[in-house]
Amino acid sequence: MLKKNVLIKLMSTIVFSGICLLGFSSKSEADVTVLNLEIYRPAHVSVNSWGERSASFDVYSFQGMRPEHWRRTDSRGALVAFQDRLQGYINFDVYFSTTNQGLLVLDDKGKVYRGSFGPRPWKNQLATTVNKDKDRFERNQAGNYITVDDSGYGQFFPEASGKDKIDVKAYNLTNWIEGIKVSMSKWRNSEDSSNYTLGFGTSERWSRTNPRGNLMVIDNAHTYYVKPGESVLIIKLAPNSYDVFIDRKKVKTVPTV
Repeated sequence: MLKKNVLIKLMSTIVFSGICLLGFSSKSEADVTVLNLEIYRPAHVSVNSWGERSASFDVYSFQGMRPEHWRRTDSRGALVAFQDRLQGYINFDVYFSTTNQGLLVLDDKGKVYRGSFGPRPWKNQLATTVNKDKDRFERNQAGNYITVDDSGYGQFFPEASGKDKIDVKAYNLTNWIEGIKVSMSKWRNSEDSSNYTLGFGTSERWSRTNPRGNLMVIDNAHTYYVKPGESVLIIKLAPNSYDVFIDRKKVKTVPTV
């Protein structure tokens, strides 16, 4: 039995090394990569976009300890959605990936890690989801969510206009004349991902329907996750300092680890 286990581990190492050498040779042609370490269980993965030419939003299923690549070039990054099945009621785990050699590794226990490229690409640390409330919203010392009412901005919060819309309202407290730039990523080519400038106390509405959610980027530098049907309040407190509330709760920027 010992010899058999050693032989299996040796064969797995040889196969994995060979797949890495072959699969990652095309890294220069892609900016988001997912490596599935599970031999028999497929990964079902999709990646959203900011409008890169020929970007595919399709769900790709792949297995056998091999990678899948997506061409994404926008510096604002991308959402990578892992789903548990292709049909029926689908659960999503959504992660943020940079588009500068972004690598996510799905291990044989169904956990997603951030990885690094090299002679033998491998997982570094457990990745954090962006779509789960426990990872999205800030809490106080008592463990409760911090709300817009706690912060004194409750009267400014916009009301939601429907399940297929995202309403965003902004206040720049540092300069009433200077607006705040906001952009929203997309899952369809017909959706608009341009920057919109919101003046003091003004609102903008994005039509979004995909349950995988979207990236919202403020002033081209601060990135948040938002779902269809949610409302957003942005308060700019100082240069590069914002309080952002989604559905009346204070939200964190997307985790990069």
